[in-house]
Amino acid sequence: MQTPPVDFLDVEAVAKRLGISASALHKHRCNGSGPPYCKVGARVLYRWADVINWVENRKASSVADSDARRPVLPTQAGHRFRRKAATDSDRSRPPPAVCRQG
Repeated sequence: MQTPPVDFLDVEAVAKRLGISASALHKHRCNGSGPPYCKVGARVLYRWADVINWVENRKASSVADSDARRPVLPTQAGHRFRRKAATDSDRSRPPPAVCRQG
């Protein structure tokens, strides 16, 4: 495997420098809460300057600040991924309001 250009790092190198797992970095990327990245073929590359900027923007001065920076996952927002079987009591209720995340 070729090494990326000097100012670009692969997922494993970024994860190691940040002290997190590659899967945590993958989750941030999938949630849209991670640093900007480039995709070259199947490879995901990060510019170290973008990673540093992402870390700097995540500064928090209290626990409340750090909790506010966490992304809201669909399961936390009340969305359902699995449909349950409808019962008679469910049929009498109006359908739930649809929440759109912007």
